[in-house]
Amino acid sequence: MRRVSENPFGPLRRVCERRGRKRREEGVIVMTRRVRSMEKVGRCAAAAALVGVAGFAMANKPFDEATEYEKQLVEIFLKDPESEAGRRAYAELIYRSVRSPAEPIGERVIYGEDDRKEVWEYDTIDPVIRSMSDAGAVVIPRSSVVDNGDGTYTLLTGTFGTNFCADEPFRGQPTIGNCSAWFVGDDIIVTAGHCISASSVGNWGYLFGFEIDTEGGNAPTVVSADDVYWITEIIDRELGGGYDHTVSRVDRPVVGRAPVRIARDTPPPVGTELVMIGHPAVMPKKIAGGAEVKSLAGADTFLRSNLDAYGGNSGSMVIRMDTYEVVGILVRGAPDYRTRPGAGCTESNRVPDTGNTGSGLTFEEVSLTMRFQDFIPEVGLAVLPGGNTTHIGTVGGPFSNASTVYTLSNPTPDAIDYAVSFSNPDGAYLLDGSSSAPAGGTLAGGGSAQFELTIAPGAATLSRGIYEGVVTFFDLDNGVANERLHRLEIGQTLISVSPSVALVSGGPEGGPFNATQVYTVTNERPTPVEVGVSGSASWISASESSFVLAGVGEPGSTADVTVGFSSEADSLPSGLYQGYVSFVNMDTDGETRRDVTLDVGRFLYASTDTPLPINDNSSFNSTIVVPDTYCVGDLEVDIDITHTFIGDLRVILTNPTGVSVTLHDRTGGGADDIVRRYSVSEPADGPGSMSDFEGLPVGGTWTLNVSDNAGGDTGTLNSWSLRPQTSGAQCPPIALDGSASGATNSLISFDLNAIAAGSGNISYVVTSLPGSGILWDGNDSITSVPHAMTEGSSALLYRPAVDDSGSYSFTFYATEDGNDSGEATQTISIGSSGVVFEENMDSNPGWTTEGEWAWGQPTASGGNPSSGATGPNVYGYNLNGAYPNNLPVRHLTTTAIDASGFFETSLRFQRWLGVEHSTFDQATIEVSSNGSDWTEIWRNPAGFGNTIIDTAWTEVEYDISAVADGASTLYIRWGMGPTDGSVTYSGWNIDDVQLVALLPVGCAADLTGPALDGVPDGLVTVADLNYFIGAWLASEPIADMTGPALDGVPDGLVTTADLNFYINLFLDGCD
Repeated sequence: MRRVSENPFGPLRRVCERRGRKRREEGVIVMTRRVRSMEKVGRCAAAAALVGVAGFAMANKPFDEATEYEKQLVEIFLKDPESEAGRRAYAELIYRSVRSPAEPIGERVIYGEDDRKEVWEYDTIDPVIRSMSDAGAVVIPRSSVVDNGDGTYTLLTGTFGTNFCADEPFRGQPTIGNCSAWFVGDDIIVTAGHCISASSVGNWGYLFGFEIDTEGGNAPTVVSADDVYWITEIIDRELGGGYDHTVSRVDRPVVGRAPVRIARDTPPPVGTELVMIGHPAVMPKKIAGGAEVKSLAGADTFLRSNLDAYGGNSGSMVIRMDTYEVVGILVRGAPDYRTRPGAGCTESNRVPDTGNTGSGLTFEEVSLTMRFQDFIPEVGLAVLPGGNTTHIGTVGGPFSNASTVYTLSNPTPDAIDYAVSFSNPDGAYLLDGSSSAPAGGTLAGGGSAQFELTIAPGAATLSRGIYEGVVTFFDLDNGVANERLHRLEIGQTLISVSPSVALVSGGPEGGPFNATQVYTVTNERPTPVEVGVSGSASWISASESSFVLAGVGEPGSTADVTVGFSSEADSLPSGLYQGYVSFVNMDTDGETRRDVTLDVGRFLYASTDTPLPINDNSSFNSTIVVPDTYCVGDLEVDIDITHTFIGDLRVILTNPTGVSVTLHDRTGGGADDIVRRYSVSEPADGPGSMSDFEGLPVGGTWTLNVSDNAGGDTGTLNSWSLRPQTSGAQCPPIALDGSASGATNSLISFDLNAIAAGSGNISYVVTSLPGSGILWDGNDSITSVPHAMTEGSSALLYRPAVDDSGSYSFTFYATEDGNDSGEATQTISIGSSGVVFEENMDSNPGWTTEGEWAWGQPTASGGNPSSGATGPNVYGYNLNGAYPNNLPVRHLTTTAIDASGFFETSLRFQRWLGVEHSTFDQATIEVSSNGSDWTEIWRNPAGFGNTIIDTAWTEVEYDISAVADGASTLYIRWGMGPTDGSVTYSGWNIDDVQLVALLPVGCAADLTGPALDGVPDGLVTVADLNYFIGAWLASEPIADMTGPALDGVPDGLVTTADLNFYINLFLDGCD
């Protein structure tokens, strides 16, 4: 439970006082109305001043943890909040922020291919969208233009990308303003709520026409006064609670531009195609398609989409392509750029087009028009459906989409006059059954009309080609033309190739290089197509060089091609080789490529389960299965992680033998991304070193664990790969420590274990013997070492001394293909394991309590359960809520427990615990053998991401043998506290407390029951005698009960002494 101070600076001060503590993981939003100077309250409070002025919750994380870029933005804003630079910094900070702690925005900008295009390119792509782009504007301050006094303005622009990589798109283009906006009718313009506020009236306005409208052209430097409008009124504005919009009025009606129509009442469904028009990074206007609705947050709040957006796109119009209506405003994104690894220059962030869609992690956010639709005037003639239509068929037909019905409607109360034009040069189409345009008409307010476009019968006689037709519906009252393009493809061909992954492999000089990748080639059109396949280099092989695919959907419309490495790859010297395989549509010369990479001198194994989302306070594994068997001489690991705060991250690599190295351990603070190669010379953070993997087998499953240990920043594991180099030798196997246990006087069986590194033909050699009892290898006792076990066998038997209990161990090693492992230890515990003490809390145990520790039924408040794990009652700290702030440690202590005779004792109980990580709040378990000297056996872990919030009962068990074994007065206590001054949780709830231990029990003469199955039944009968005599005659290990001294210590031999010893035990029976 979080308690927010009424003083707006309270939570922020706690942030600053606890450097490095990320209050953003708790979701605090700090607001204040006062600006305090940086000299008086420091940088962290200066960030709070920004929060108050701008309404931006940057205090979600300390200023010291901000990225350098964020710090620069804060300082720019504080220097002059109303300047163009200050406003632009503010808009960028908002764009980088999160809508709520539960819904963070990951770092991403370009999804798949970069879909941003200059507006002139849409003259042919989609003329309707190009026409709508005229309604787009950029938000500017008065200081960014000079009134020339002749009806024109000179633009005072900057330059985009002075520190950017040379191949960054649009590098060097001019910039102006801070956000994007769009014209909706009369004198009304819409933008994002964080771009314009009441203080903007009179000082800020909108610039139309800042675009490159011809191929090879430039953005204007001088514009007409008809392109510049100044804000006179804020009609409606919301910023917060999921909403982000400003509806503003300007100084006069906008002229020379048609307003855009907005979607009303109903948001677009998931999967709807979207396009965005705006000013990315406040460059000249761009149009970005190739996106869709990924999810909806509410009917009138926002949607998420894979739009290619930048900070300057805040306020951009987002259009649904099926209706050509604006559905919302691009309002929220993330840091736009990253430093290119190894180059030092800045480039755009890129992620797969599927984005990063794990729980709590979303795409770009678009504030929906439904929230402010009542402030937007209706625009004239509406035409549905929107978008272009493609018709596909073979020569002679048939053709897809043979009929399209257009509905014209008038959403206004006044009548609308309309006209229709029809461009149909090849006679491929009919409109209402005619090859010419029908007459126009008038639609009364709320009225509608329909027109049907069909494929003309004569299209079946057309030769192979592409035939276009255009129908246009004109609103004669406002001059808006609603154009719909039809494209008839006759006999055209198109192929697709999947998957999109590259073939990546490696290995030692001389090969062999056996990796392959199967690609499926599919004909996407009904006309058969010939496909050619070739590699760009002779070391690349393909199973097919050419083939013909049948029409889509028919047998033979797909074919598999296996791409690999030719024999020439075996002669390549060490180095990294890159090429590609081409799949060519021989009909059109259209080419699809898949990259091929070969790392000679190193093996190369790449992840296939990535990309994977990195969500707040979460952990996941990505694995690479290595099929080869050789010994690692050196290992490099490539990691590619996109994340907005790498100080949150821990990245651990574990090899198939269980050796782990921490590559990244929450270092780097607020820096973005981990894109680097870890090696001996480029070391890991540790614990562990990359050299720890040397000399170990490579084969098996390698695991990369990525954990995010705080809230507020998220990202993606884009990819990772292993680049091992063989040592040139066969690795030895790895012998594994093991344990086994059994009852007193019983024969204990177990297997030795090792990890193979080669053929898998492992043998074992015993190198030392247990301190008591005898080991048996089959029917052969092991009385001296070294003892080589039968090849392929790992099973051993242990015969303890009579009535003995305790733990003994011995050592062994494994051998494989002439290579020996290091020694491992096998431990054997003798005695019956079971519950030796239990308190189920059904009645009050009467333990000693301090503070609010109490026995009873919890009330399900403050994060507590509503009952025990079994039964209603528990022991808990404050059964009615959370533990308090500033709590000194308070204990619950058991009464004395007699543990004499116990060994290998462990504490087991049911836990329901809520506690902040131990940097701030602590929960402990301690044990004592006298009630005064205490040994801590558990404490809640420290570090962000280690807060414990149980939401179900969990069984836990802790080894307390070091203190408890043999103790006649054993005490156990649970501690709650100390706690700090904020953030509290449910605290301890415990139930079903048990001690589990081994006990010296059993009877040496009781060997079996009536079934003669070797399972003691608690009775000594003739069956036991007969069972022993049978084992004695067969010289089985169970019959080895003593040596010549008749002391009950087996000697590895089955002799008359054993027979006599057992007969005496049999005659004595069991007490």
